[in-house]
Amino acid sequence: MVFPESALVVLASTLAGGIPRVHFPSTDHASEPRTCGKGTRWAECHVLDEHIHSTHLMLPWTITLCTVIVLSMPTVLLRSRAKEKGLRMFAGNLFYCLGLLLCSFFMSDHPTICFALSMHSCLRLLIRMETSSSAMLGGTVWWSLRYVSALGILLLQVFVAPSLSVIRWPSTPKGSSIECAYLAHLAGCIVPDLAIECMRLLISMARYVQIRDE
Repeated sequence: MVFPESALVVLASTLAGGIPRVHFPSTDHASEPRTCGKGTRWAECHVLDEHIHSTHLMLPWTITLCTVIVLSMPTVLLRSRAKEKGLRMFAGNLFYCLGLLLCSFFMSDHPTICFALSMHSCLRLLIRMETSSSAMLGGTVWWSLRYVSALGILLLQVFVAPSLSVIRWPSTPKGSSIECAYLAHLAGCIVPDLAIECMRLLISMARYVQIRDE
């Protein structure tokens, strides 16, 4: 199932192809050899890999992690009747965030795939974050700030991050970049939800684990 936030990422990535880029001065490309485990090998993505910097990969996750932590601070620091439930929800949101971060960074050797997974994962987390009004303090207006972060990530994609356009623009690199963009967005639409379901299964199994006092 394709969620609206995935469609927004595809739209922003495509619009980015028709807008002049803001280039980072750093020459540290994320496509340089890495020591992480081997992942997928898609020859179509080598063209776009050259345009992905490590900064592009870190920005959406930095925004997402900071948003989750800052918005959860009232729940963590203040007293409430549902304190325990609120802390469990905060821990769950943080667990999903860190799990998807690791999944996005280590699933593929191609920076293009990692970047697409990061964008889709961050939007998925921010828009569909579990925020029960009875347990998570701050109110509707406070937790609505996560949509501002989601909008900021989309704007970064349009104006700063490299384009993963599904249509061919005059600025689109020659070669098989369109095919790579389709593969990257397909992975971005499928993998985050599969990873979240696996993490939910782990959480559910952990609840049934009984620890005996010896």
